[in-house]
Amino acid sequence: MQQWYQCPNCSSQVTFGMRFCGNCGTQLNWPTQQHQTEPQLDNKENIGSIGVGLANQGRYEEALKYAEMFISLDADDARGWGLKGVCLYNLEKNGDALVCCKRALEIDPKLKGARDILGAIYYKKEDYEALALHAQETLGFNPEDIKARIMLSEALALSNRLAEAEQEARKALEAAYNADFADPDDLSMINQQLGILCVMRGHDGGLEYFENALKANQHNDWMYKLADAYIVLNITGMLLEGTPDERRTRLLGLAAKRTRTYGSYLQWRQENEL
Repeated sequence: MQQWYQCPNCSSQVTFGMRFCGNCGTQLNWPTQQHQTEPQLDNKENIGSIGVGLANQGRYEEALKYAEMFISLDADDARGWGLKGVCLYNLEKNGDALVCCKRALEIDPKLKGARDILGAIYYKKEDYEALALHAQETLGFNPEDIKARIMLSEALALSNRLAEAEQEARKALEAAYNADFADPDDLSMINQQLGILCVMRGHDGGLEYFENALKANQHNDWMYKLADAYIVLNITGMLLEGTPDERRTRLLGLAAKRTRTYGSYLQWRQENEL
């Protein structure tokens, strides 16, 4: 049976186990801080808070019901459409999610959740022109949006606009270092992108970027695998063979087959004096 509680800050309804209130963002400390209550489903703010809480727990089918209840109460509030789009996307209903996210952005062009999901849908569809335009529009609202800048760089790279892609990645790196707090995940993603672009453009120096990505986030095993694959391909002389797309595909394909972790990668580097 679902248990409902009240946020101690704004009194919005929250579900047991939520880390943060979906309405005001207050961190929730269980089990003593909340007071159990019956769900009030005649108020869109309560409904939205419950739906967001369920979505944050990965319970998208349940969250979808609350998104639809929210929309039935106020179809002109972008948040309901955005929540529905998030749920449908995670339920792998990308066509319906696309419609919902576009509707949300018609109402509120700056709604972040809908913007993020719409970008992810374009990426899955391999519609890189639409992805680039979407990222540029997002940057128009917030030029300091680092994740949008990374998205734009990747869209340009996948459209073989490599010089522009590198320029955007370097802008993202500069913005990350100039931010009050440099997010390790952002720094890792940017350096990964710059490393891949080095390979695609046929330039040396990609390994340095992958290792910078490792310094930013040592818990990201994908970076070890990329660095590992880079070294193997470089040793065998295959790193810079073929077209940019072929080089990228070869690097990512080999990385996906590697089994390096932080410890095994460092040991391997030391044993081979690399």
